[in-house]
Amino acid sequence: MMGEAASDSFALVTGASRGLGRSIAMELSARGLNTLLVGTKATVEQVCEEIKARYHTQSFAYIAVGRRCWPWRKRSTGSTR
Repeated sequence: MMGEAASDSFALVTGASRGLGRSIAMELSARGLNTLLVGTKATVEQVCEEIKARYHTQSFAYIAVGRRCWPWRKRSTGSTR
């Protein structure tokens, strides 16, 4: 069933910013799976964008900080925070 993943199936990949986690995310995407990527660095967003461009699958990036995890959103330049 490789390459025939259902369009609503997602794989959760932790450590997706680099190394083995990144490699696993790439391989799963190459096989047609959508991915939820979790990493501790903003580079997880770069991996997410690369997956979308290369494999045309859905991919969402989350930044993990301590025990919390937030969806990655680019900051606007006029932020008051």
